[in-house]
Amino acid sequence: MGVENLEKNVIDLDALGQDDYVKLLLKDIHGKATEQEAESLRSGDVEAVREWHDTLVRILQAADAKLTRLRAETANKQQECRRKGPAGKTDYFDYEAAQEHERSKTVRFKYRVVESLKEAKALLHQLHQEDGLGNEKRENTRHKLDEILERLGRIETLLVALQPHQASRSKKT
Repeated sequence: MGVENLEKNVIDLDALGQDDYVKLLLKDIHGKATEQEAESLRSGDVEAVREWHDTLVRILQAADAKLTRLRAETANKQQECRRKGPAGKTDYFDYEAAQEHERSKTVRFKYRVVESLKEAKALLHQLHQEDGLGNEKRENTRHKLDEILERLGRIETLLVALQPHQASRSKKT
């Protein structure tokens, strides 16, 4: 699948193609991913977690589209069976039972995708907060460096001003 990073014990997701990445996500959604695979999805920088989130959104959209398609197919089959009269009733109920089973599977899958999506959103939020703290620390450091540079500039000015005085003192001795 992917190249393993032995230092972090996670899978290098960048080495995966899009299809393998989606397969890994689906495996995780179904709860069949190894601990290493699951950790790989949940570790990394904001960009990697954003990719996880965005792919989950696309999977959720596909599940919604499937539910819409199933409803439309069921409605079409119902109309077709009504035209057959009483003989179509049995056909419709058999078809509806199969469709209901497929719909239930899709709804359960969609629920798991939503749970993963909540996890991805929470992790994104956490990473953004940490990045915000990092930005605040960088800004404080930058401010302190500016203060130090200002002090050094004043010291340099004093040293330059003292040089003629120092030179005249050394001539007297």
